[in-house]
Amino acid sequence: MLTDYIDAAMKRAQYEILEDGTYFGEIPELEGLWANAKTLEACREELQSGLEDWILMGVQFGDLIPVVEGIDLNVAGLDFEDSHAGSKHEFMRGRGKRVILPNPYEDDISISLLASILRKAGISREEWEKL
Repeated sequence: MLTDYIDAAMKRAQYEILEDGTYFGEIPELEGLWANAKTLEACREELQSGLEDWILMGVQFGDLIPVVEGIDLNVAGLDFEDSHAGSKHEFMRGRGKRVILPNPYEDDISISLLASILRKAGISREEWEKL
């Protein structure tokens, strides 16, 4: 999900050559995120690196992260903090629990896996369906 978000956001990146010959890149929907480098490739790499940190900071501080191509990284309405990125897995904290969000397939998760995660988090089907 996180990789999909980054890929989708990077497809929206816009670049321009500045008067000094350097490249400026931004993703207009993601306020405060931009990069500048001597080459287009370096600018793209810097923009993606900045995007990764921009997402992590947003999650850490509970900022609203814009939905990109239907991918929503926000977790709201369940008395859980937003998800946090670990070294390999995302996790949520709340209701006195810490819940790892496994997704080894890097794709949509199955209904049975979602049900298991919700059960471990103490979130009822009714609470989930109200979102």
